[in-house]
Amino acid sequence: MRRPLLPAAVVALVLILASTAQATTLRGRILGRPQVSGAHARVPVVLDERSVRALHATGVEAVLTVPAKSGFRSADRGRGAPERTRLGDVVSARVRGLSGGAAQAKYLKIEKRSAAPSFADLAARLDASSAGAKRALEEVGRITAAEQSGPQDPAQLRTFLLAVRYQLNLLIADLRTERDGLRSVAAGVRELPGAGELQDRLGTAADAAGSSAQKLEDGVAGLDEFINSIGGSSGAALPIGSVSTVGALLDTAQNLLDSLGDPGGADIPGVLQGLPLPTP
Repeated sequence: MRRPLLPAAVVALVLILASTAQATTLRGRILGRPQVSGAHARVPVVLDERSVRALHATGVEAVLTVPAKSGFRSADRGRGAPERTRLGDVVSARVRGLSGGAAQAKYLKIEKRSAAPSFADLAARLDASSAGAKRALEEVGRITAAEQSGPQDPAQLRTFLLAVRYQLNLLIADLRTERDGLRSVAAGVRELPGAGELQDRLGTAADAAGSSAQKLEDGVAGLDEFINSIGGSSGAALPIGSVSTVGALLDTAQNLLDSLGDPGGADIPGVLQGLPLPTP
C-alpha cells in the first residue's frame, strides 16, 4: 500500500518555514580583508545597531564565515571574490545567530560598495610600486659600478624613476582613501554602545595610513627634484657620485613599502588590510 505524499510534503514545508523563521538578517560593514582558509572565508564586520539588538550581540564586531567561491555576491556583479571586497562595504547575510561573536551564512550580499579600493587593487598597487623601486635601485647600482669608467647616461634611470613616481602617487592616493574610509567607519560606530575600543583601533589605523602616505609623498618630492635635475631623456651625463642621493631615497621608499606588506603580494598586513580578524 502506497503512503500518501501530502503529509510528507506538509512536513517538508513546515521544516522550511521553521528554518526561515529562525534566520536573522545580519547587516554591517566590512572591517578588513577576508581571510581565506580552504573552502571558507572569514570576514570581519561591524554590526549596525539593529543587528546588535536582533542577534543579542554582546559587542559590535563579528566574524562572518561564508564559502570562499560562492559566498560573495552583489546586485550589480553577481558572484565575486573575497579579495574584491573593500573596507567599509555595506553587507547583509542571513544567519541563525551569533556564537562567540561568529556567524555562518551561505553568502553575504554587498549592498553598497565603499569608495575605498578593493583589497586586490591595493595588493596589485603595492606590488607594482615595490617592483618599480627595485628596478630603479638595480639601475642605481649599475650606474654606481660603471661610474669608475666615467660619467653615465641617465636616460634609463630617469625612465625607471618616472615609473616609480607614477606608481607611488597612485599608492599615496589609495592610502589616503583608505584613511578616509577608516575614519568613515569610525564615525559610523560612534553611537553604538560599547564601540569605544573599536573606534580607537579604527582611528589608530587611519592615522597609520595617513602617516604612510605622507612619508611616501616626501620621498616622491625628493625623486622629483632628482628627476628634474637630470633633465630630458637626452640630458647631460650624471656627475660621478650623484646617484647616491636617489639611491638613499629609493631605499627609504622600499623599506616603507616592505612595512606595508609583502612585496610578493602573498599577504597585505598593516593598514592596507583594514583591521585584522579578532583573536578567537
